[in-house]
Amino acid sequence: MLLMYPSITVLHPVESDLTTLPPAVMQGLADAIPGAKHVSIPGAAHICNIQNPSGFNAALGGFLRGLPK
Repeated sequence: MLLMYPSITVLHPVESDLTTLPPAVMQGLADAIPGAKHVSIPGAAHICNIQNPSGFNAALGGFLRGLPK
């Protein structure tokens, strides 16, 4: 559905220890959306904002700071 809205800015956080989908597939999802950013959250296997809150917050904060004002 997001692919229909290319003007949406998207952060695609992914757990670095995720084993259900290969990293290339996860990167491909982000690559399919113009302007999307893919980040890997270290030390997380499924719920990155809970398993590594500081890593998630750093990734989200960096993403938000990089948005045009």
